[in-house]
Amino acid sequence: HDSRTIPANDFARWFLNQRLRNIRADYDDIKALTVEERHELRIAVKKTRYGIEFFQTLLPAKRVARVNSILKALQDNLGHLNDLDVAERTVAALVNAAHAALARRQITAGGKIVRRWHSAAAAKAEPETLKLWRKLERASSF
Repeated sequence: HDSRTIPANDFARWFLNQRLRNIRADYDDIKALTVEERHELRIAVKKTRYGIEFFQTLLPAKRVARVNSILKALQDNLGHLNDLDVAERTVAALVNAAHAALARRQITAGGKIVRRWHSAAAAKAEPETLKLWRKLERASSF
């Protein structure tokens, strides 16, 4: 087959396996990733999930379910970690924008509550994220 006549299921497997290889290679040391790199990983995972959903009828159903489940949970956990960063930056921006001292104190107090909630979610997500990453590293190719 030349590249113009490759069967759709072969292309789907090649494409998704390439995306998974790239994710594993680009983000191999997940513990060392910065907040921005984790956000980029989340986007790469999301795009791969979209690809799996698009090609799912051409792929082995059990493998689709397993890999998609890992990717969805990984995406969700990475989202919690990103939410903490966004909350911190948002509160800081609001405090800086507030002109009155009382408003800055109230925003800071409210921000502490939001930060505690997101910190708890992120702390819970961290070990799960590492576990999911190991599962993704061991997941079979399509």
